[in-house]
Amino acid sequence: MILPKRLIKLALFFGCLIILLIQNPLPVQAKTLTQKQQAPIGIFIDTLSDFNISNGSFSANFWLWSLIDKGEKNPFDSLEFMNAVRIDTPNNLTIPTSKGIWVQKKVSGTFRHDWNMRNFPFDKQKLKIIFEETEDDIHSFSYKPDIANSSIDQDIKLEGWKIKKLTLNAIDKQYLSNFGNPTLPPGAASAYSRFEIMIELHRTNITGFFKMIAGALASVGLCLVSYFLYEPDIGSLLARFGLHGTSLFAVILSLRSNSGDLGSMAYLTLIDRIHLAVIVYILVATAIAIYIWWQVQKKGDLPALTRISSQFGVASTLGLLACIVVLMIGAATHN
Repeated sequence: MILPKRLIKLALFFGCLIILLIQNPLPVQAKTLTQKQQAPIGIFIDTLSDFNISNGSFSANFWLWSLIDKGEKNPFDSLEFMNAVRIDTPNNLTIPTSKGIWVQKKVSGTFRHDWNMRNFPFDKQKLKIIFEETEDDIHSFSYKPDIANSSIDQDIKLEGWKIKKLTLNAIDKQYLSNFGNPTLPPGAASAYSRFEIMIELHRTNITGFFKMIAGALASVGLCLVSYFLYEPDIGSLLARFGLHGTSLFAVILSLRSNSGDLGSMAYLTLIDRIHLAVIVYILVATAIAIYIWWQVQKKGDLPALTRISSQFGVASTLGLLACIVVLMIGAATHN
């Protein structure tokens, strides 16, 4: 079968067109995707100071750094310190290198901290420095820790404390608001990258603890003496009451003084619990004194009653000291 010339020409035309398209394809417009920037963040802490329990704060000086590519945003231009009381940034450096742009920021600031003194002097504190990205949400920007290069200056010496470890965490902070962002659906939530720096400290000096409970222990000694005053007249009872009153007054003064040193807390500290135990001990001693005197007035056996008084005094004192030891062990082993 012989094909018509027109059909042959048409086939040749389409064949040439296909060859041209294969050799020189038509330009296809690529879809531009926004790449998420992950900024590595490192830290070097060179100063920790001004531990203020009453104000709930501490101070720190440190360097932050990151390595970014050309065209990427400087992560330090849009961060906000979330728990800062005061912030100074005396130095900001930008240094081009063969591996990217090295940016650094020196920070000197005071930061809020909830000083948990429940287990003083066996407490462990976790000081935190927190900052967050304020412009781009997690879909376009996030932090990542530069753990390998971060550290704390080994020359930092904190009297009564030991620095245990430095921890860096990058998290996505969720907010139940879109902050009016018109690119998000109305009422939608949003999330921004947050960076947490945690310095864990363990207290090593417990000398201050024994100074704080010295007044309470002295009151216990005075109260113990009262158990051995057993004359059958009212003067003996008044003498015992005098010792109890003096002991109670001393314990209350000691408790108020220690509350000032540790700050006004909404919970009971170990120091508070020990003082309260001593107060109960004194009140029990007062009740025993009244009972012994009442039995004496009823013509009870004075030698037997005085023996019971002294034995109860020794037993209750040993019980109080055991209670204090148990409280201290509980505080020392609390995580």
